[in-house]
Amino acid sequence: DTTVYEKEKDIISVCRPLVEVCDEILSSRSESLLTHTVQLESVNLVPALPGDELGIEITSTSSSNHYVTGKAPEPSTDAYLRVLSGDEVIQVNDQIVVGWSRANLIKKLRENPNGVTLVLKKIAGTVQHKHSIQIPLVKVSNFLRARLHTTNCFKKQF
Repeated sequence: DTTVYEKEKDIISVCRPLVEVCDEILSSRSESLLTHTVQLESVNLVPALPGDELGIEITSTSSSNHYVTGKAPEPSTDAYLRVLSGDEVIQVNDQIVVGWSRANLIKKLRENPNGVTLVLKKIAGTVQHKHSIQIPLVKVSNFLRARLHTTNCFKKQF
């Protein structure tokens, strides 16, 4: 039973603090950090024989982020060449694993004995591959800010 005007007013009141937070983040960060791009890459890892190890070592942090810290000395396929120490594991078999416990991550990695598909957040300076996705942080932030400022133009009517 609310009008469109009331709904917009509620949305705008929530968006105002978001604009302030975005502006603060953008103004307090260095230009090099803001123009840094994130690369996500999908990699299919298949063990030599079903049930064998995948040939990578993953270390988990106390904040439940998971990083590749090593791999087999002799990569078995081109996919293994694309996995680098320092890459962060974001997804395993289409399931986001950021924030998962190490035990649950291991269970997910061992779920399919024929291999896994990983989505990795690549470390800065790695070569971009045809399946990677670049997300420039500053462009996303500017887009968000532009959308919120467009929405904020309604505040003049209040």
